[in-house]
Amino acid sequence: MICWARLRRLEGVVQHLGVKVDDDGDIHHDGTRSMSTAGAPGMDDNTPEPPDRSLSLSPPPSTVGSDGQSLDANFGRLVEALQSILYESSEEEQDTPSPASGPHEDLSHHGFIFGFSSLASSLHQFHPQPQLMEKYLNIYLTHVDPLVRMAHYPTMRAQMLAIRDNNMICTKGEEAMLFAMYFAVVTALSPEVCQRDLEESRALLVSRYRFAFEQALARAHFMVTEELVVLQAFVIFLICLRRHEDARVIWSLVGLVVRVAINLGLHRDGTSFGLPALETEVRRRTWWQICILDVRSSEDHGCDPTIMDIFDTKYPLNVNDEDLVPGSKTFPTPRTGICQMTFCLIRFSVADTFRRLRLPSSVKGGLADKSFQEREQYIADSHRQLEDTYLVHCDMKDVSWPSDRTNVTDTCSHEIGS
Repeated sequence: MICWARLRRLEGVVQHLGVKVDDDGDIHHDGTRSMSTAGAPGMDDNTPEPPDRSLSLSPPPSTVGSDGQSLDANFGRLVEALQSILYESSEEEQDTPSPASGPHEDLSHHGFIFGFSSLASSLHQFHPQPQLMEKYLNIYLTHVDPLVRMAHYPTMRAQMLAIRDNNMICTKGEEAMLFAMYFAVVTALSPEVCQRDLEESRALLVSRYRFAFEQALARAHFMVTEELVVLQAFVIFLICLRRHEDARVIWSLVGLVVRVAINLGLHRDGTSFGLPALETEVRRRTWWQICILDVRSSEDHGCDPTIMDIFDTKYPLNVNDEDLVPGSKTFPTPRTGICQMTFCLIRFSVADTFRRLRLPSSVKGGLADKSFQEREQYIADSHRQLEDTYLVHCDMKDVSWPSDRTNVTDTCSHEIGS
């Protein structure tokens, strides 16, 4: 149903073309009454006239409007205005219901971008039961963290359990991270496993945790935040949101993430600032996860990546979290072979290869304008480097890896390109 507010906007378009509409709905041109609803059967002064569904798209007779231009010249703009007004989404006219009303409600998820966080006075009710908190953390460690490793998991786990024991009292940044983790866990599980292990339907939990996360992110003032944990929560959320949302939304939000990351200086390696080893590694991990997200969202949207040659952030080290000591300035020696960071490092390398293949040659490292042979050689060299650095060390008996090295590369390529 077309709302009357849109008709008022349509009147504004018509008036701009030199036609006046008075308060009674009468339409005048050059002082001449041309059409009126007065005296129409079944209509009184208080009944608005329904819009004419059979609007003609034929141009009116050539007439000079109030702006000195002919109506013929402005007809194209009139048609575009009509289409915009009559066919734009009606979501903006709907009130946003609470997630408690069901998982299939058509929620508006754009308010949080502008800091709108008044839909719920408290987010405490959206957390899972305390006895389920450790189960969420364990599922996150096994199902999510291997692919989106950013934080130092031992430190994060201790913080989250401390929050649970303190009646869920936490900072705004920690609250955003919690709901991002919940959302990621639910996204990673099948509906059957989610119902069995988390004791609620997957659709309901996705709706609940998405709503709660967006509220938490707005409360954390994410667009001006100086907390890395807020940005990490946003990245985790967007990685998982690709399963639930239109590609255009993800692509737009990734642009926002990139700029927040640059505001935090993640495009510069932590060694340039003399930061401790752990903090430098966490910053590297976060930046390269953003690079992956940028490549994937740009491919989904059919455009070039947002991140060009603006950074000098190095790859993270091939180490386990236990190798990183909080507060230490000494970087651990990278491990040879497979460890906790290896799979992410392979994904970072594949994403960087895709990024370079799409960037123009005017950008440092760009290969889009190179010959087919040069691009093919670059791909072969990248594959050989992955093979010699990581894949040759794969333990075929390790169930956490595919059955052969070729499948590892295929799996990574699928993860990046899907």
